[in-house]
Amino acid sequence: MRMSTLLLLVTSLALPACGDEKEDDGSDGSDGADPSTMDSDGDGISDADEVASGTDPYAADSDGDGIDDADEAGLGTDPVNEDSDGDGFSDGAEVEAGSDPVAPFSWPFESGLWPDFSDEAAAAGVDGTRYAMGEVFPNFTTLDQFGNEVELYQFYGMVILLDFSAGWCGPCRQAAMESEEMWETYREDGFIILHAIIDTNSGGAVEQSFLEGWADQYGIHFPVIDGDDSGGPDQAYNGLYRAGLNEGYIPYMVMMDSNMVLVEQFVGAGNERTIERKIEEYAGIE
Repeated sequence: MRMSTLLLLVTSLALPACGDEKEDDGSDGSDGADPSTMDSDGDGISDADEVASGTDPYAADSDGDGIDDADEAGLGTDPVNEDSDGDGFSDGAEVEAGSDPVAPFSWPFESGLWPDFSDEAAAAGVDGTRYAMGEVFPNFTTLDQFGNEVELYQFYGMVILLDFSAGWCGPCRQAAMESEEMWETYREDGFIILHAIIDTNSGGAVEQSFLEGWADQYGIHFPVIDGDDSGGPDQAYNGLYRAGLNEGYIPYMVMMDSNMVLVEQFVGAGNERTIERKIEEYAGIE
């Protein structure tokens, strides 16, 4: 046998066949995973399974929400979506705060932050233009007791009680005393209260310090908003008056269902039981 033929034979026996080298987990390495280990990111899920499920085999926390992919599987959260329930709070933040990351009406209730479903409202084409029973309530934006911007439509999908009150109004303060307990009872059923303060104790301009003091005095952990804001709740209050619904009394409360439709109104204090029955009706509580 000639030397060149012998060398060719030896070389062909030593080299592997052409084609992608297989990982020991069954994937071919083209996904960027480490072919020398079954679990490149050490999250307890094999690279092959991660590729199949759409998670990142090189990142233990694919969506960056503070929870490893393997732990998300146990929690029932989405490992490629940092906010599984779409309430505006990351899964990691909810787990840390003790709220339910797969329940949209459970969030860190005492954080001073509110859920935001405004994208869902926009997707549903919600756009109120007039104040009338059975009609979609017009949107507004104002500030809360923390100085944060609050939009009415961010609570789309919830039953909303919008309460117009004033500092000098005794019945308004009586209603405020009952409000936190009512909210705590129904909040995880998709209920929210917005206290719109339209006036202070002396009739002066409503400032954040007054909203904050109102919330502190009555132990309120839902939004207390500037009802004197001409582009916000004040416009709604006057619009309801011009529509013949509100005769100028306070406290004056309106209720919207989960589609932002105006469904009820209440005048004065002492309506708690009636309001609770309506919450249960519109929230579908048996």
